Amino acid sequence: MANPKLRFNQEDGNSYPHWEEKKLKDIASNIVGGGTPSKAKEEYWMGTLPWISSSDIHENSIRNIDTSRFITKDAVTNSATKKV
Repeated sequence: MANPKLRFNQEDGNSYPHWEEKKLKDIASNIVGGGTPSKAKEEYWMGTLPWISSSDIHENSIRNIDTSRFITKDAVTNSATKKV
């Protein structure tokens, strides 16, 4: 099996050496919090809007999100949930 050609310099162990690490609070203009729609209302959890919580985001990659739950517009309207 052939090895793929590397597109980035990995000498320092970082495949994106031109990226600068920053805290989200330092680059986001507005961070919002909300609330989880009631899990007792099953109809809230049968929608098409992705529900993403911090546990769905992998520590070292904002691009690698495991979305497995979806909510309805009613869930957003009738709870403290925020759509961003």
